[in-house]
Amino acid sequence: MCYSTAASADVWLWIGHAVYRGPSLRLDRHSGSVHCLAVGIDGPFTLHADSFGRRTVRSALIPPRTLHQVVAHRTRMLFCYIDPGSPRAHACSEQMTERVHEFGVHHHREAAPHVRAHRQ
Repeated sequence: MCYSTAASADVWLWIGHAVYRGPSLRLDRHSGSVHCLAVGIDGPFTLHADSFGRRTVRSALIPPRTLHQVVAHRTRMLFCYIDPGSPRAHACSEQMTERVHEFGVHHHREAAPHVRAHRQ
């Protein structure tokens, strides 16, 4: 599916976490102050980091204060920002099936039907 960057975006806010769903934010290399669970909604994305170079994945848990860049390949993205001191951060980390240096990759439910249902 190809879509323009003018596509709509949604943001949800709660205490201790926030979720963004929409077009890629197209950020340069940066680091955040919270964990970021990044999920390619329509397909994989490329994650760049100093510790491993680049890796194409469908989901990644990016730790706080870690330089990185997410490059979406015409896919909509879901970014879940999580307070690093919260139980939710630990629980999310436990759901990642692989570790690449300080990053978690491949959330165990990244291909689940309920995730695919949110691709609309």
